[in-house]
Amino acid sequence: MADRITSIRNPVIPGFYPDPSICRVRNDFYLVNSSFEYFPGVPIFHSCDLVHWRQIGHCLTRQSQLPLERAAASAGIYAPTIRFHAGRFYMITTNTSINRHLIVSADDPAGPWSEPVLINCGGIDPSLFFDDDGTVYFSCTGQDGIVQAPINVRTGKLRSKLRCVWRGTGGKAPEGPHLYKRGSWYYLMIAEGGTEYGHMETIARSMSPDGPFEPCPHNPILTHRSIGSPYQALGHADLVEDLRGNWWAVFLGVRPQGYPPRYHLGRETFVAPVTWTSDDWPIIGREGRVGTVINVTCGLKECPVPPLVSRDDFDSTTLKLDWAFLRNPREADWSLAAAPGHLRLHGSAVSLNHEDSPAWVGRRQRHLRCEVTTKMRFEPGAANEEAGLTVYMNHRHHYEIARSAGRVLVRRRIGSLQSVVAETPYTAAEIYLRIEADPIEYRFAFAEDGHNWHELATGETAYLSTEVAGGFTGVFCAMYATGNGKPCAVPADFDWFDYQTADLESRRVSPPLARWRVSEIQPKLSSIADALCPEDSANWQDIVAGTDGFLNLHALSGDASGRLYLATNITTAHAGNWTLHLGHDGGCRVFLNGEPIFSDPRLRNPALPGRSRVPLKLRAGEHHLMIAFDLADGRGWGIFTCLEAADEATSRLPFPVVSS
Repeated sequence: MADRITSIRNPVIPGFYPDPSICRVRNDFYLVNSSFEYFPGVPIFHSCDLVHWRQIGHCLTRQSQLPLERAAASAGIYAPTIRFHAGRFYMITTNTSINRHLIVSADDPAGPWSEPVLINCGGIDPSLFFDDDGTVYFSCTGQDGIVQAPINVRTGKLRSKLRCVWRGTGGKAPEGPHLYKRGSWYYLMIAEGGTEYGHMETIARSMSPDGPFEPCPHNPILTHRSIGSPYQALGHADLVEDLRGNWWAVFLGVRPQGYPPRYHLGRETFVAPVTWTSDDWPIIGREGRVGTVINVTCGLKECPVPPLVSRDDFDSTTLKLDWAFLRNPREADWSLAAAPGHLRLHGSAVSLNHEDSPAWVGRRQRHLRCEVTTKMRFEPGAANEEAGLTVYMNHRHHYEIARSAGRVLVRRRIGSLQSVVAETPYTAAEIYLRIEADPIEYRFAFAEDGHNWHELATGETAYLSTEVAGGFTGVFCAMYATGNGKPCAVPADFDWFDYQTADLESRRVSPPLARWRVSEIQPKLSSIADALCPEDSANWQDIVAGTDGFLNLHALSGDASGRLYLATNITTAHAGNWTLHLGHDGGCRVFLNGEPIFSDPRLRNPALPGRSRVPLKLRAGEHHLMIAFDLADGRGWGIFTCLEAADEATSRLPFPVVSS
């Protein structure tokens, strides 16, 4: 018998998969996401346990369904809703590029889906509700709040004039409505506050689908505004009931990195259980909050799915489901048949800087730490011709490593600023290109033989974040070719594309903080251990090697004067007393949940690292820990951190979950 899910670690669908909507058919759950200016549109996923998801197709796979010609960045498909009724699936969404809502339907959620039925009204974020009497209700975001009317789903014709049924609780941008029925009550759930850090989910109910709707006294029923959590902007939710009568919510969230916090992977898909109060109101998560690990007692039978294929050798006649194009692709720009076993891109005049359709094929960056590599054959004959790899947020925010005439280069485009930041001569026809990502930066490298790599440059992830670039999407890792204003005379042939991740961000233990410090740390291990006081209980050699006690500290900022700010998030299942051990060669300060709790200003002899013990009294839940080091020599080889139980009672508790 399969094990049941006992805990959930979010996001369940990482990367740019926002605005989730869900429906259930028997034991199967189906989920769709917004896709904006990317094609095909509206990816659809399947799961049996709400935790393990596998993409099975797209709802919009033909240009007749999804015209995106010259769609603006972050235009296109907004907020789909999926529903199942009388043996057929229905998906409704808005194509903002043509300012129309559309409905497609299918017997098989994997497709094919029908040609669209257009709805002649304004607004965004449409939804459908099939009532028991056969009436179908259409709702969407209007100018003054949530508007609603009965609809004929076969023709798209509204059966009455749209009218406002609820304006929300007063938060800005009431949107993303969904109507449900539970018992005798009709519930209208919406998002408010905008899809940024003030995001929240609110709900109201009525005895009639037409209202009037009374707001829940516990609103918002989901939000992380103003709390210190690695998950932010939670909202835009949809509800589903499983076969055993348990309710669940899917919703979007983001994982900001660095300081000030910024997120570049986009808005991701999360899931949490829903509980109903004694007076029949739903609450998502734990009183509207969602921890880094959610322990559940009502989990479904675990149904693992095959892992994503990391390498594509382009041996098929069709692209795999996780590939996407920028807007509608031009047939002449790409081929899997022209050079069998390769993806051929024939660069057009359209460059990455154009709000158009370049010769570009990409997949979402789904992990904070990952590595993408490709082997390419390209022999440019003119200075304007180039091809390579890009990490791409939009046409004004992207980095690329490319082969051009006589050279390999790294370019950064940040808003109105564009610069080739590194280049070196290169004349061989074949080249290996690599982009390595961590939460803070990208590293760009090339090789002629696939073994001896040469790092050319780096680029901060922050400048590809939503806070900098704007919009509603996330970073893609893509292959591209362009003639930068003129068609390329020769194509670029990509032999394979490899996306690797060690899933490091989900581990409780990490190796030493930064790669450049490892060489400084290792020679000093014995001297550090000797220098510590004899009564020290921590084994620093083990800590550096990566024991459970080693904190996964994340660099927020640093400067040449030797100040370094590190942070982590700690989730404790129960209240307890812990001791934070710090080994350092300079002064340090510790902040817990934004409040200073410890300061040691003394500068120490770098040859004799010091030791500080900081008591931490932690309640059950999430905590944000920041440590500021003033380093004696600016190198930081003496930074080590260890967390251990401070008393016998605490030692019997589960070790806190620590994540950057």
